[in-house]
Amino acid sequence: MNESARNWVIFGVFIVFIETWIVFSAWQSVVPPTDYSVVEDMLAVRKASTTANKQAIAPENSAIPGGDTPGQLSINSITDPDALKFYTELKNMSQKDIDYLVDGWLEFKNKKYKISFKHDVTWQHKPKTANSGIIEPMFNENCFTVVKVKTCLDKVIYEVMKNPNKLSITEFLAKLGWRENVDYRALKERDIKGAKAFELISISAEDNTESRDLWVPLPDGNFFRIVGTGLVPTQQIEFGWLLDTVTIGK
Repeated sequence: MNESARNWVIFGVFIVFIETWIVFSAWQSVVPPTDYSVVEDMLAVRKASTTANKQAIAPENSAIPGGDTPGQLSINSITDPDALKFYTELKNMSQKDIDYLVDGWLEFKNKKYKISFKHDVTWQHKPKTANSGIIEPMFNENCFTVVKVKTCLDKVIYEVMKNPNKLSITEFLAKLGWRENVDYRALKERDIKGAKAFELISISAEDNTESRDLWVPLPDGNFFRIVGTGLVPTQQIEFGWLLDTVTIGK
């Protein structure tokens, strides 16, 4: 190889080095600066099981006073130090980190009522009808076994609650037999980008644990209900994020 050709080779290698450095610098500028080890830990735990337990969903309008859904578990249920640390890290995540995480979630859309929300990619969507279904984790964390049959309680349920008489939310709950401050508490109106919804805490008659519900009034007088049942504390945090993704009328 003569000197001219050698110079061209050296020049070419230099150009490739410069281009690589530019691409690497640009990549660094778009990579989120936050350490997402918490998210990675979450996904690792959820992916530990590749199959979800088959579960039955409560039929439409099955809500009975304080007992239609199992309550969520208290923070006091966390006894493992590592689990408590994980819960604390999730609870203290910045809004920027939460937005980054939720941006990658899967979206559920109800075409009839134009309601949508997003859920963790490691939770499986199992529709029952066009307007009802469950979303449950691939790796359940609140289960019990009776006569060698494993039952898991942690899931998110969405369903349309029939309201042919077009009752108000308080009248509807009363007709179901739900008593304020006994079967539910903290009923409050929630604005979702101009659309009205109601958030309440339902109380289990079985063990007095609480579940968080979102009720959306529909144009036909019915209610669209989203409820997290039997959720452990870390799942409760994620369910709060799920409710923050709800959109109406789009």
